[in-house]
Amino acid sequence: MQTANQNAQQRHPADSKTCIPRSQSNVRERIARVRVPRSQRPLVRFIGGFVNSYAFQWFVMLVILANVIAIALETDALSNSGSSSVPVVFSYLDLFFLAVYVVEFVLKIYVEPIGYWKEAYNRFDAVILFVSLGQWIAQFYMAKSNNLTFLRVLRSLRALRAFRSISFIRSLKVVVNALVTTLTRNAVDILLLLVLLMFIFSVMGHYLFGDDPSNADAYSNWGTFIDGFYTLFVFVTAEGWTSYQDNLTGDGYYGSEAFTGAFIFIGNFIISNLFIGVICENLEEATEADRAFQQERRNAAKAQKREIFLRKQHRDMVQLLAVRKSDQQRNLQQILQDLAGTLRHEDVIPMTHLSCDLTWLETFMVSLHYHENTMYRIQQVEFGIANTLAEIGKCFGVTAPMNIFNELFWW
Repeated sequence: MQTANQNAQQRHPADSKTCIPRSQSNVRERIARVRVPRSQRPLVRFIGGFVNSYAFQWFVMLVILANVIAIALETDALSNSGSSSVPVVFSYLDLFFLAVYVVEFVLKIYVEPIGYWKEAYNRFDAVILFVSLGQWIAQFYMAKSNNLTFLRVLRSLRALRAFRSISFIRSLKVVVNALVTTLTRNAVDILLLLVLLMFIFSVMGHYLFGDDPSNADAYSNWGTFIDGFYTLFVFVTAEGWTSYQDNLTGDGYYGSEAFTGAFIFIGNFIISNLFIGVICENLEEATEADRAFQQERRNAAKAQKREIFLRKQHRDMVQLLAVRKSDQQRNLQQILQDLAGTLRHEDVIPMTHLSCDLTWLETFMVSLHYHENTMYRIQQVEFGIANTLAEIGKCFGVTAPMNIFNELFWW
C-alpha cells in the first residue's frame, strides 16, 4: 500500500502536495489556458463604455465649443488692447482645454491601441492634438521672445481645434466624406474639362479680340494667352464680367456678346451644376456607407455579446464536468440543475462541446427516459378522464361521448 502511494506521489507530486484531485487540476489548467481577449477585460470594458457614452461625448463636444468661444474672445481682446501678451484667464483656459484633449486621447488609445488609428477622423484629431501640444510647448519656451510674428502664427494654429467637432457629429462627417470623395475622385476630371474649355476659348478670344493693339481695353484683356485665361476665369465666376464685355462692345467688337454668353453658359452654369450633381451623388453614397457602417457596428456588438455568452457557458460546463468526475456522489440530474440555474434566456448553449461527450449521451438517454415516463403518465390521466366521463354517462343514461358533454353543459 505504501509503495502504491509513493508511486502515485512520484507520478503527480503537485497534486499530492496540494491535495487536489488530478481531474480538478486539469480543469484549472484548461481554464487558465483560455485567455480572455483584451477588449473583454473589466477595466478595458469599463473605460470603453465610459469613452463611448453619450455623456462623455457631449462633454467633449461642449469643451470644444467652449474652446472655440474662448479663442474668439481672446482674439477680440488682443485686437482691442493692442498688446501681444495673452491674458492670464485665457492661458489657464487653454491649458484646461488641452488637458481634456490629452485625457480623451489617452483613454481612447488605452481602449483600442491599434483600432484607434484605423479611423481617419481619429488620426485627424491626433494630428490636431499634436499641433496644439507643439504650439503650447513652443509658446511656453518663447514667452519672452521678441519674435511676435512667429508667436502669432502659433496662436493662429489653435483655430484648427474647431475641426475636432466634425468627429462628434455624424451628419457632418457624412458631408465631409462626400466632399473629400468629390475632391479626390471627381474634381480632377471636372477641373480638367474646365481647363480644356478655357484653353479653347482663350485661343479663340485672342484671335478675335486681341490682335489689334490700337484697341487698348480689348488688347489688355485678350492680348496674350495668360490675359485671356484670366478674363475667362472672371467669366467662370460670373462676377464683374459685365465690365469686360463693355470694353469689347466699346472697342467695336459687335457680336462678342454671343462669345461671352456661350462661355458663361458652359463654364458657369453647366460645369457648376455638374460639380453640384457629383457632390449630391457622393453625398448619397456617403450616407449609404454610414448606414452600412452603423449596421456593421450593431452586428459586431451582437457577435461580441454572443461570444461572451459562449465563453461563459464553456467555463460553466468545464467546471460542472470537473465536479461530475471528482464528486461521484452527485448524480447527473443534480449537475444539470446547477447548470440550468446559471442560464439566462439570451444565453447560448455550446452544443459543440457536448454532443460528442459520453456525459452528454448519458444526459440525452436520461432525458428520453423522463420523456417516456411523462408521456405514460399523461396517457394514464387521459384514460382516467375517459373512465370518469363514462361513469357519469351511465348515471345519466348517455352512451355517446358528445351526448355526455351536452348533458353536462345543460346541467
